[in-house]
Amino acid sequence: MITVIAQLILLMGHVVIADAKPTECPIAYFSCGKVAASETKYNCRAVTTYVVDHPAQLAWRVSNGKIIGRRKSYELNIDTARVKSNAVTVTMKVHWKNFDRICDKTVTDTIEFR
Repeated sequence: MITVIAQLILLMGHVVIADAKPTECPIAYFSCGKVAASETKYNCRAVTTYVVDHPAQLAWRVSNGKIIGRRKSYELNIDTARVKSNAVTVTMKVHWKNFDRICDKTVTDTIEFR
C-alpha cells in the first residue's frame, strides 16, 4: 500500500500541504495590478503555502499612497491619488504561526506609473 505523504491543492490563493511535516520553508509571493475602473487604485493579491496547523500571518506596507481595507489579508487595495512620485513600493511580510522564524518571508515589488 502506498502512503500519501503530501497533497498539493491550489485553493483560494493558497497552496495546501496536507498530511506532511514541512522539510523546507513555505513560499509566499504576490502580484499587483491596476484596478480597471480607476486611474489611481491598485490591487495586490498574495499566495502563500498553507501548512496544516501553521496559518500564514501577513502584514503589508506601502512606501506611498493609502492602504484601503485590512493590512493582514491576502488582498491589498492601494489608492495612489495623492502620490507625487513615479512609483510605489509594496512590501509583504509573512510569518507562519508557530513555525520557525527562519522561514519568515519579506517580499517587495514596485508599482511604476505615470
